[in-house]
Amino acid sequence: MAGKKKEVGGDEGGRDELLVVVGARIKELRNRSGITQRQFAEAAGLTQAYIYLLEAGGQNITLTVLARVAAALGVSVVDLLEGSEGVTRSIDQSLVRLANAFQKMVHTLEERGARDAELLNEIKDLSIAHQALSEVLLGAAPVSRQPNKK
Repeated sequence: MAGKKKEVGGDEGGRDELLVVVGARIKELRNRSGITQRQFAEAAGLTQAYIYLLEAGGQNITLTVLARVAAALGVSVVDLLEGSEGVTRSIDQSLVRLANAFQKMVHTLEERGARDAELLNEIKDLSIAHQALSEVLLGAAPVSRQPNKK
């Protein structure tokens, strides 16, 4: 798996939008500091390839690495996340839409469950009526099979 780029689901050509925004912010702060990716990688204790992927939004980042990146840039973790509010708002709106869709699905399933119960009762009633009609048509007693005696 070494050398292969792991992409995360989302926008921006298969990359997560939040990772793209944070990566761009990290690159912006690194460029403002006037340091190269190599210098930045050494300061953060990471590889240059990792920094490249991180800045491109193609690498997920742990909180520990986020703290190391912030320290290497001389900023706070909050500074790295600055500008991601729009992404957070978008994620929040998506979660609200998803919750509403689940609520509609639950309501539909509850309605379907009630309708299924009604249908099951109708089938039971029809089965009882069928049995009674069969008994009337075939005689007073239900027909039972007797084993053949030899």
